[in-house]
Amino acid sequence: MPSRSGQGRFGGKIILIVLTIIALSQALGTFLSVLSFEEIYLKTLISKYEILGKDLNRRIEQALKFGKPLDRFLGMDRLVEALFRRADELGEVSIFDPHGRPLFSFQKAEAVMARAVVDDKDDARGKVLLDRGEPMRPRSTQNLGAYQGPWPRVLLTEGRYHLVFPIRAPFSGLQGYLELSFDRSVLDAKKWELVRRSITKLLVAVALTGLAVALLIRFLFVTPAVRQARRVEAALFETCGSAPGADESGPVFTEIGRVQQAMEAYMSHTAEVRSEVLDRLRSLERTPAEDDAPARVIRLMKDTLSGEGR
Repeated sequence: MPSRSGQGRFGGKIILIVLTIIALSQALGTFLSVLSFEEIYLKTLISKYEILGKDLNRRIEQALKFGKPLDRFLGMDRLVEALFRRADELGEVSIFDPHGRPLFSFQKAEAVMARAVVDDKDDARGKVLLDRGEPMRPRSTQNLGAYQGPWPRVLLTEGRYHLVFPIRAPFSGLQGYLELSFDRSVLDAKKWELVRRSITKLLVAVALTGLAVALLIRFLFVTPAVRQARRVEAALFETCGSAPGADESGPVFTEIGRVQQAMEAYMSHTAEVRSEVLDRLRSLERTPAEDDAPARVIRLMKDTLSGEGR
């Protein structure tokens, strides 16, 4: 019969092996998911802001058709407010002229509010700042002017992604650029959120799997094995004519006793015959001469039977 401690060690080893395999597979899956998640999420954000930026850019270009100057564009804050409401990750919306001089800048805030700052000295007419009064820095437009690829152009500078769209007016050509930007920390936050969720799922999966494996081992392996061992043991003792713990009085044990008695009687008879043969050989050994051949044969047989010739 298998002991309970042996059963527990066997079941514990199986559970440990299964949990280790599950943990390793989940960890590998999480690692591969994190590697691909950042790239996929970045493409998703870029596609999203590409659609929103094109829509805002189209509205600005439609307004320029009616003769509105870009540097004194009224109502820009209302257009950008709708954009911020549809883009939680968006950090800043900027508009600057073809030479890189900033015209408008809208930053992320709880409530979209803007104030106009007109500075004739710096020739930054129509500048609109949001939430903070920090001066806007000029942009470098050299690479933008020579760019021939599809718009928007995506740039990564100082930990921020920038999507740049050209603003063109009918019969006037390029009037400026629209820029949408968001921090790389948005991607990092989503990535670590994925890691935390994966760890939580991993712990829950390991716990549930461990419980399920323990129950399966207990009811599908250990219990049937114990029952089978008991049935085999009962059948064995039934065949022998005795149950475990009973007196050895069955027919099989009686037959075994008879065989043992016959063997003891045979051994006793063999010992008596051997002793008698030795006595006869000793008496015959003294009769012939010492150098006679029959005497040597008799002596050899005597030594063999007495064990001296080994």
